[in-house]
Amino acid sequence: MSSMIICQQKLIINLKGLPYICMKKLFLIFFSYFFLIISIQADDIKDFQIEGISIGDSLLNFYSKKEINEGTNNNATYKSDEFLMVTLLPSGNTYEALQFHIKKNDKNYIIHSISGQNSIKLKACLLERDKIFEELKVLFPNTRLIKLNKRDHPGFKNSYSYSSYFKFKSGDLIEIACYDFSDLINNEGWNDYLTISLDTKEFNKFLLNAY
Repeated sequence: MSSMIICQQKLIINLKGLPYICMKKLFLIFFSYFFLIISIQADDIKDFQIEGISIGDSLLNFYSKKEINEGTNNNATYKSDEFLMVTLLPSGNTYEALQFHIKKNDKNYIIHSISGQNSIKLKACLLERDKIFEELKVLFPNTRLIKLNKRDHPGFKNSYSYSSYFKFKSGDLIEIACYDFSDLINNEGWNDYLTISLDTKEFNKFLLNAY
């Protein structure tokens, strides 16, 4: 069982049952799977963190240029190379992988999207997605809630996504999603997974025409 704790103006959502120690425990509820830090009074996606990393941070604060270059997916299926996909191992053990998007020619490596990912079968994933969505929606009264059913994945044939969103007034998004890849993609090493993502409005606009 895992927990959500408000501590020193931060909401610590430990969604994989990992221990967390803080000075003051002010609030506690339970659910599972991901780890997200949320500023209690925040209406700006930049106040949210995954593995201590926020939108607008420089990826260089957390990884070396060598690690970033090695993690960059030069075979991404995007039509444009405006944004680069970078997949890296996390420093903790909450996630199997962290995926970032940065602008191709940005020397500061500013993060426009960050996702925490864990492999999980679709049926279990959908249950977890809905559970997380229901628990988190009480925290975001000023966001637009969007829940989508099965959709074709635009980049992979016979693959699907199931997404729920919290859309901020700025146009930035928090997404909780399940990805169900085809057997062909699975055989190439792409597992079905559950992800929680922080995305800027600019990156989401890019995604609309990315495939």
